[in-house]
Amino acid sequence: MLAKYIGKVYRQMVNFFNKDANHHTMVMLTDADIKRLKKNHGVVLFFMNGCGHCVNMKDDWNMAVDECRSSGIGHASDDFVLGAIESGNTNLFKENGISHNVSGYPTILYISSEGIQRGDANHEKYENPRTKAAFVEWIKDKKNKGKQSGGGRIRRRRKTRKSKSKKHTKRQRQRHTRRRQRHMKGGGCGCGSGGIGALFRK
Repeated sequence: MLAKYIGKVYRQMVNFFNKDANHHTMVMLTDADIKRLKKNHGVVLFFMNGCGHCVNMKDDWNMAVDECRSSGIGHASDDFVLGAIESGNTNLFKENGISHNVSGYPTILYISSEGIQRGDANHEKYENPRTKAAFVEWIKDKKNKGKQSGGGRIRRRRKTRKSKSKKHTKRQRQRHTRRRQRHMKGGGCGCGSGGIGALFRK
């Protein structure tokens, strides 16, 4: 009987220390992060305190975010925003002009500046298993998606004049010079046969 009790206490202690070893702090989005999201792109977890489903996936999500951030994804200097926001603070999105249709928790969305500019409310939603490996794979896929489409950043095309080669420019000058010489010689018509100027010659 005593041995069973000791064994139970031992297992509880092991689980307690393992839980602390795997503890990861939730990365919360700030107003500055959301403003940065408007000009870039990123993945956002919407959760609610006390939600059982949110609690169950919290550790896997936090470990996935930590792994992605350790590889440079989601830092303040990155064009990719990565973090979570609690249901009571989602008004920050509305204040920054970002619409969304989050009706249940947890909800993970991929949000891009292009979608924000279009006024989209139905951003791409995460529908895969709620495991660390699946989270990491999806986040990295969305990061690469932004690279392929210009990083999510709004870019305007600049009108640039096509540069002409020196050889092409030289030919243009020579052609213009010959045309002007013919024009002067022919009295203005440029045909080289005398033109109107020939009528006044003696």
